[in-house]
Amino acid sequence: MPRSGQRIAKGAGRSRLKALLRLALLAAPLTSACSQAPFSDNLDGSVASVSRLGPAAFGLPTPKGIEHAAMVVIGDEARPALLAPPRVQLSEQLNVAVEARDVVIDLEITAAGEKLRDRPLMLAVQEIPLARALPTDAMAGVAHQTFWHRPASGWSVQWPDAKARGPLHLVLRYQRPKAGAARLNITLDALGPIAQAFAATDLEFQDGSKLLLASGLAGQGRVDAQARIRANLTCDGDEAPRPLLDRMIRPHDGWVETTITPGACKRGILTMVADAPDKAAIDVAWAVPRVLTPVATDPPHGIENVILISLDTLRADHLSGYGYGRPTSPSIDRELIAQGTTFLDVTTTFPQTDISHLSLFTGVYPAAQPVRGRLAATDARRTLAEVLQKAGLATGAFTEDALVSGAFGFWYGFDTFVERSFEHDRRGSSTFADGIRFLESHRDERFFLFLHTYLTHDPYVAPPRYDALFRDEKGPDPAPWVPAKGRHHLDAYDRTIRAADDLVGELLAALEHTGLAKNTLVVLLSDHGESFGEHGIAGHGFAAHREQLWIPLILRGPGIPAGRRIDAPISIVDVLPTISGLMGIDFRNGQGVDLSKSIKDLKIRLDPERPIFFSWLRHEAAGVRRGKLKLMRSADQKLLYDAATDPYEWKPLIADAREKAVAKELDQHLTESANAAKATRAGSPGSRLDVDANTERSLRALGYIE
Repeated sequence: MPRSGQRIAKGAGRSRLKALLRLALLAAPLTSACSQAPFSDNLDGSVASVSRLGPAAFGLPTPKGIEHAAMVVIGDEARPALLAPPRVQLSEQLNVAVEARDVVIDLEITAAGEKLRDRPLMLAVQEIPLARALPTDAMAGVAHQTFWHRPASGWSVQWPDAKARGPLHLVLRYQRPKAGAARLNITLDALGPIAQAFAATDLEFQDGSKLLLASGLAGQGRVDAQARIRANLTCDGDEAPRPLLDRMIRPHDGWVETTITPGACKRGILTMVADAPDKAAIDVAWAVPRVLTPVATDPPHGIENVILISLDTLRADHLSGYGYGRPTSPSIDRELIAQGTTFLDVTTTFPQTDISHLSLFTGVYPAAQPVRGRLAATDARRTLAEVLQKAGLATGAFTEDALVSGAFGFWYGFDTFVERSFEHDRRGSSTFADGIRFLESHRDERFFLFLHTYLTHDPYVAPPRYDALFRDEKGPDPAPWVPAKGRHHLDAYDRTIRAADDLVGELLAALEHTGLAKNTLVVLLSDHGESFGEHGIAGHGFAAHREQLWIPLILRGPGIPAGRRIDAPISIVDVLPTISGLMGIDFRNGQGVDLSKSIKDLKIRLDPERPIFFSWLRHEAAGVRRGKLKLMRSADQKLLYDAATDPYEWKPLIADAREKAVAKELDQHLTESANAAKATRAGSPGSRLDVDANTERSLRALGYIE
């Protein structure tokens, strides 16, 4: 296994630095030791455990207060990097009045800007559809509390003559999505330089191990930029360095990954160097190298891999396997519910995508999240991906961005985090195709795969081949509780569920085809439900009734009983500790419950009176379920329901002697959660929520921004 190392930097002596660089720069041409094909050849019939050569292996210090790996985005993919280029603000200008689509803006640059004129640049823009300027304080609030986007194209800058005197200005040319009166907030950053040569020493590789190196050109520099990347390994007894990598990379290449068979090695020195043939300023980012080592296949309970599927906005009672009167989910019913264990009474923590997914990934309720729906680099809370990554699994995520964006902290713990903006009639298809490719390329290593799609989210657009489904039906009404004005949306929603079900079926078929099904845990769930006019509300987020909080949870895999249905109340915060328990990992840093023992042992009964907490988008809104009693409380409203006599929550109780006890339990939970949030908040998150142009389009299409 790899051991410690050091970086080519001040810490190394001058002679040591020269020697290591000489090894890198004078390497012989590549030999057959290097292969750029995906890692798919079986390692002697075993699987590979994944370890990582993080920044410490290269002698890089961890910045004070930073709790998670630095992530670098190249194209639509983010990876943890040895170093992330620092962003230096060159200019910020708020309240810029615009009318035309093509705008030209004069920007005054900070005093340090002159030294950065050759660096790659990053532009971030906010467009507010107002003809009149907002007050300064109000615009500053908009700038620091709402989304910015990073346009990938459609802009350029012109620097003044280097000999110009006085305050430094440059000209920004920017093409807006469309013309019209508006106000722009603009910030222009430069990427500061980062080290382009690294060395890790005292490494050891077993015979048959694989080394995965990935790098790419960061930032938005010249489109014709290029860099030469090289890597070498020198082991005890070697007369010359072993050449591992020597190739050119360009911006459009994205992350370039190479799989290498280094051979047996003791006390090895790995050097990685990048430079530009034309001596131009470049920022080559190196992803954290991964080492794949053959291991004996004896995982806890036979589980080697985990697949977590999140079908956004899927309410449990619209799956046919949960008793719905339409065949919305035949694949899920047949392949997961019939072959696995289904939880029938699962409550999400918040009927909104980002907050509920953060509960899923961290195992804590919203009140315990330092910033709801956001995980800053300074927050000490571990994610599910980080837990499984530490256990030796390769980790990959494919999401349709918006509120499950890396910018909000969801990428921590993933070796690859891919965000794909979507077109309405193609939601889900690209994401699941990515998932199938991930399975095929990782079949010989332990892995965690997360897939997230908005296919079942408003505006409920399924591919055209589903248009005739659930029309002109005869027989019982599958949803008599939905008012007439919501029927059209409900039918369209059910069609998207059927479309998502087919995608799940294709993924599970690929899992069988690759031979991975026998040792893979599959978990399918949602983040929240959806309203169609029940209680006078459509959509989700602004109420906490049953239809917005009730979500499915189905598990299938080694040791999971087939056809079992559990009706005890549980929460989405239980998923992280349960997956950890099934994997044999001790995880206690959360508010959820490990359900793994109760899943496998029919004699273990879950507590039917366990309190389940939730909240929603209303001032001081919070609630609790204990048994059949449900309390919904906000600053201006209090509702109490008894599910035993009123399961659909139509008739609030006027008074009930049990209310005082559950209210006290809710208050205690909120106090404990607030303390937990403070304990994990090592610092404050950045004030600017930067998202790229694709993520902004997704947020707009889903109705999260205007």
